[in-house]
Amino acid sequence: MIRKTLYIIFDRIKRWIIDTARKSNRLKTPMDYILQTLEPLDLLPANAVAVDLFGMYGLWTTRDIYPYCRRIELWEIDPVYARWAKRFLADAAVFCGDSIKAMSEGRLSQQFYDFILIDNPLGCFDKYCEHFEALPLAMKYIHRTVMVLNVIPSVKPVLNNYQRSDQYINDWILRRRLFYQKDNAENITVSEILIFYRNYFETNGFVVKFLSFVPRTPVVLFLYASVSRSSL
Repeated sequence: MIRKTLYIIFDRIKRWIIDTARKSNRLKTPMDYILQTLEPLDLLPANAVAVDLFGMYGLWTTRDIYPYCRRIELWEIDPVYARWAKRFLADAAVFCGDSIKAMSEGRLSQQFYDFILIDNPLGCFDKYCEHFEALPLAMKYIHRTVMVLNVIPSVKPVLNNYQRSDQYINDWILRRRLFYQKDNAENITVSEILIFYRNYFETNGFVVKFLSFVPRTPVVLFLYASVSRSSL
């Protein structure tokens, strides 16, 4: 717990430095680019109701969209992180629990959300993998919604930075193959990613008004889309 607390405090200092640079327009976060792209296109919901399904302690993507929201719901499975999220985001509704399980049981607080963030852990975690379980469940909360999710184009850079067992690697690659319906799912080009997710939304009955990406880290992209139900 002490190690986690020190890590959070260090991240809080980093966030203060980032926010100072943002105020002087010397730096933009990946979420800043998303918001500033959607706003002039009139695709950014006003006074949004948002949910961050993997919010940790609320210092990163949640913090970026916070000023745009009249209500923000943050889910975090780690109780230490959840307690800090309540301190950092005093007006947010913070829930400590498994957000994927909560969606499968219909336990989110709203019927629909204007903004859905799926910034899940890298690779496989617990019994889940990337956003492969979260995304299908999150889609039932789409009305007219901006959805942001992290996507990993290639597993190799991730494995270069994080040591994993052979069983873990084989399971991860298999689950990527099943989700993307692609034999060589270890590597997916950006153009393939854009085509895949547009088709994914459309074949599930949604209209894609806008879809693009921005680098989130050297190994992860933020895919973001403005989507609505085809019946609207």
